[in-house]
This record gives sequence, structure tokens and C-alpha cells, in this order.
Amino acid sequence: MFTQNTQREIPSTLDDCIRAHPTVETLHFWAKRLSLFGDILSAIMMLAGAVLTIYSTCKLIDLDRNSALMTFFSTGITWVINTIIVFCLFRTAVLILGAIATIAQYTIIHTNVALMEANQNENPSDT
Repeated sequence: MFTQNTQREIPSTLDDCIRAHPTVETLHFWAKRLSLFGDILSAIMMLAGAVLTIYSTCKLIDLDRNSALMTFFSTGITWVINTIIVFCLFRTAVLILGAIATIAQYTIIHTNVALMEANQNENPSDT
């Protein structure tokens, strides 16, 4: 249960209400960082998959041409599917972080505007 009792600074202008919150900025920062990490990891997986697919095909091409071709396609398709899954997982995480940040920012804005209006209604001489 929330028991912390702190005094909030009541905003006096609309610009104070819509100012970006540090927590929201941090969430957006981590979403960008996670997106970059997902892009880099997907590119590395795609390159590693291409190299391993070519390597496994080259090892089998001397033995049997048909099995080498089947190995090329099955290994290549497996790596492509795995890369797409990893890319989609990272994009989903980025979208969730962005949505949480946006919801938090709008909640903070609405709270600040409500506090400002309540303060102006209580003290009309301050405006």
C-alpha cells in the first residue's frame, strides 16, 4: 500500500503542466536503446545465419548435392525465422515501453492541469 506523503509542487502555468517528466524521458531513452540493441542483434543473427548456412552447405556438397541443397534451404529458413522472431520480440518490447511512457506522461499532464485548475479555483486572486 502507498503510504508516502509528499508535497507536490502545484504548477502555475500550462507550460509547467506539459513539461516532460524525467521518468518518462528515461523510459523513452531505454526504448530507443532497446530498439538499437534489437536491430544490431537481428543483423548479427542474419549474418551468422548466412555464414553458417553457407558453411554447412559447403561441407555437404562433396558428398551429396541434393542433401546439400536441402540443408541450405532448411538451415537458411530456420535462421531467417529465428531472426524475424527476435526482431519482433524486441519491437514488441519497444512498443510496450513507449506505450507505458506515453500513458505516464499523459497521466502526469492531466494531474498537473487538474491541480492547477483546483488551485486557481481556490485562489482566484493568484491568476
